[in-house]
This record gives sequence, C-alpha cells and structure tokens, in this order.
Amino acid sequence: MTYLEKAVEMKPNADQDWFNLGIAYSKSDRLDDAIMAYQRAVEISPNNEYYTKSLTEFKNYVAAIRETRDDT
Repeated sequence: MTYLEKAVEMKPNADQDWFNLGIAYSKSDRLDDAIMAYQRAVEISPNNEYYTKSLTEFKNYVAAIRETRDDT
C-alpha cells in the first residue's frame, strides 16, 4: 500500500491511483480510508460511472457491516 500512497502523494489528481488505493484500503479493513480514497477518485473523475457505482456500493457495504456490529 505504501507504493499507492506515494503515488497519490506525487500525483494527487491520478484518479486510477486513488481508486486502486481505495481497493487496497478496503482489503486491509481500513474502511474509512477506503471511502475517502474512492471519494477522491470520484471527485477527480465525476463522470466515471464505475467509480461512482463502486463508491455507492462500498458505502452500502460498510453501512451493513457497521449495522451488524452494532447489533451484537
């Protein structure tokens, strides 16, 4: 993940790097960081339907996880 973090630091408007960082964060259970990275990708490329759909789906996934955790 350090590589991707460096990549977005060096190229803050690289939407694909932000999106990939979101994927990496999500796989590391860094859910809030993943949402932030996905949101940044959408901010850079607001017309990218794949990014927008992925962000919405991931937010729903996180909400479901948190709801389940709150129920226990």
